[in-house]
Amino acid sequence: TNTPTNSYHNIDPDNKSSVHQRLVVRYLAVYFMASLADWLQGPYVYALYATYGYPQRDIARLFCAGFAASMILGTVVGQFADAGGRRRFVVLY
Repeated sequence: TNTPTNSYHNIDPDNKSSVHQRLVVRYLAVYFMASLADWLQGPYVYALYATYGYPQRDIARLFCAGFAASMILGTVVGQFADAGGRRRFVVLY
């Protein structure tokens, strides 16, 4: 077969949980840093819109529209990923 020798499936069963735990911790650390970076950009985007002359009411509408689009598209794309394979959609992303 073409399975790599360092494949997760070839790891000793007693060691799988520690490998999995390290992967989870590494993933969550990167995920939280990316989420924090995304969260920190909000005030700068607001200031950018303000420098372009948008009134506060329009900026609020833009933020709401962005969050609504993310909510709707995230749900739809999530269903496609469940049906078509999550790995495929992660690679596409």
